[in-house]
Amino acid sequence: MSQKMEINYKITWESLKNRVLALKAKDKDFKVFGSNHHQYQAGNCLTEAEILAFEEQYKIRLPEDYRAYLQYFGNGGVGKDYGIIPLQRTVFPNAKPHLPFCLTMPYFPEYDEYGHFYCNPTTYETTYFYESRADFIQKIYGSEEIYQTVVGDYYSKEEWTEEENAHYESIIHYTGTLCIADEGCGHLCLLVVSGAEYGNIWGDSMVSDYGIYPHTSVEGRYDTGYKTRVNFLRWYEQWVEKAEGQLT
Repeated sequence: MSQKMEINYKITWESLKNRVLALKAKDKDFKVFGSNHHQYQAGNCLTEAEILAFEEQYKIRLPEDYRAYLQYFGNGGVGKDYGIIPLQRTVFPNAKPHLPFCLTMPYFPEYDEYGHFYCNPTTYETTYFYESRADFIQKIYGSEEIYQTVVGDYYSKEEWTEEENAHYESIIHYTGTLCIADEGCGHLCLLVVSGAEYGNIWGDSMVSDYGIYPHTSVEGRYDTGYKTRVNFLRWYEQWVEKAEGQLT
């Protein structure tokens, strides 16, 4: 990161922190959704060494705007809905953040050109798949032996067990991402840290069969047209702007 970019991020996040303090002063009754949960409190900022240790552990480089957030704003706490999840808790069980995030298409496509999922255009129910169990294991793990060590007691040589299928689903949904926020009722916000969508925010509404979709600069989850993606900084700014509007 250039010195100029670092200074800009520092100023931007410190400015947002002041705006959040102003929200806290106004919202004594926690009228903004989720604020009674985080109570406008941010976690302690992380050092460069702490961030590097996380990156080395998971073999990734965090997006610069998110790194700056951790350094100049805080590590989790106040933010959209129930707040931002601290960095140390963002990695899904079984997921591999360093492998590319599979999904690239905008908003409930009927098919994915890379063959990772199919979305029913009537029900919007999304099904993720590889050509075969062996194909999945080879592409994600490299060998049956490595896969067996990860799945452990749930391992099955010939057919998927129910537990293996749950493991498979978590891999396809969350590889290449960190879970950065809980919207409530099982809906999550993901930050892509590997692949073509690097740095962008995606929503996970699999719990309601709405699939996994990119957050955009335009409100409206269910549109089918492509709209501008948002990074972590812009996503956080959108939340601050919406909260300020509610308290005006």
